Amino acid sequence: MQADQGKGDRGISDENVLAVAVSISADIADDVVEHIKKNGPPTGKLLVIEPEDGPGRHTVAGAGEARAMANAIVDAVRAAAREADANSVNLYLACPDGLAVFLGRVWNRVPSGWILADLNPGYGFTYWIETSSSGGGGPPAPHAG
Repeated sequence: MQADQGKGDRGISDENVLAVAVSISADIADDVVEHIKKNGPPTGKLLVIEPEDGPGRHTVAGAGEARAMANAIVDAVRAAAREADANSVNLYLACPDGLAVFLGRVWNRVPSGWILADLNPGYGFTYWIETSSSGGGGPPAPHAG
């Protein structure tokens, strides 16, 4: 797993919101940037996380690898959120459902934020993740662009 800082740590605005594109099954970085610029939500930086050999449909070999990937993803997001002083993390996923489940199991010590679903085209607000590190207060109203 790699958090691609060259390709993936893209400054978009001065917002304290980190967007994370988890590109395991497909490279979604350009689509996410286009969505953010056209439709919001307000985003400061985009972190792209992908396998070292690049995204692909058969990247995850089994449950053990999915669990290891989930741990690596959360570690990268924590580090990027700290560095960006993010008060919210929005998550865009292109990964097998099993990996998403493992990711949900280890998603802690990360600011609250939205999971955005691929609507092809675009993305939609699907689920608000409230975490103990965010202090509560509920989700901000989604930005409608």
